[in-house]
Amino acid sequence: MERSVIRLSHCQKEIFCFSLPDECPSCGEELRGSRLQEAPVSLPSPFTDGHKSSCCLLVAPAHDNLHRDFDGTSDLHTGISNTKGVVYNYTRGGVRRDQSGWERCISVPLVRPDMFHLLAQWDQYLDRFSDGPMWDPAWHR
Repeated sequence: MERSVIRLSHCQKEIFCFSLPDECPSCGEELRGSRLQEAPVSLPSPFTDGHKSSCCLLVAPAHDNLHRDFDGTSDLHTGISNTKGVVYNYTRGGVRRDQSGWERCISVPLVRPDMFHLLAQWDQYLDRFSDGPMWDPAWHR
């Protein structure tokens, strides 16, 4: 089960974390025994399985992050999912079409509910665009 996110207010800022810290990550003040502006709130996990999210922009930790964990220090990688859950993303080797590896990511829908007519052509557009010469790493040399 995915960990929930905790939101707390301190030093006039909204702070989001996976566990209640001993000190404020923004100002460094010790939180134990201090008065918070409001009680910490547990929020549902923002992570989704990108292979089950159609037509979305996906954000995940970069592949060089051993556990692919959002730890606040890792580089982030982006991809776009097609209607079948394949994630198109660009690396040094060119465009990749991943069928796994995006199981824990942030998903941002790209197709509004009133644009479902676009879904019939989404995969075709994505294929055509990603096959363009500008995505070939040799083209940039």
